[in-house]
Amino acid sequence: MAYHLRTLTRRSIGISKPDPAVGVGARKLVAWCTENDAEKCQLLGQIAELELLPRKAAVLAIDKLIQVAASGLPVAEFYDEKSCHKTHSFDYKGKTRDIWRVRKSDVRVTFFYGHDKLIVLTHAFAKYKDKLTRAQERELEDAVKAFIDAETAQQLLYVEEPK
Repeated sequence: MAYHLRTLTRRSIGISKPDPAVGVGARKLVAWCTENDAEKCQLLGQIAELELLPRKAAVLAIDKLIQVAASGLPVAEFYDEKSCHKTHSFDYKGKTRDIWRVRKSDVRVTFFYGHDKLIVLTHAFAKYKDKLTRAQERELEDAVKAFIDAETAQQLLYVEEPK
């Protein structure tokens, strides 16, 4: 089954200033879409459903991640440990898979590292405690497994940005 990816830019999160300059070894920040349609981006849909203040915090968190990805450096180098750390690990297909999270105010943005310098954002949610629920852990695991399965089947597809 295809796994549709949307490249995240400042424009895609509603920020009008230009994207940062891309450095050597830049990473690509992407999010999953349910269909081959940029408007079906799960992460952006989750952000749109947040209340005003958490929504603003999520947009600012992703804006910083866009800057971090452009630098090519690991995400954790731009944050202290409280603001960015592994939030969950699990085994799948013989490897330990790590899910990270970035915190901005009461919003958590979760991600994992994919092949070819991809940073795959999975969820944005208002969270008032650091501990994930078991249901959230399963949801994150499912997102990583779907990506890995699609990657193995060579079914990672990029959606076209709206004009």
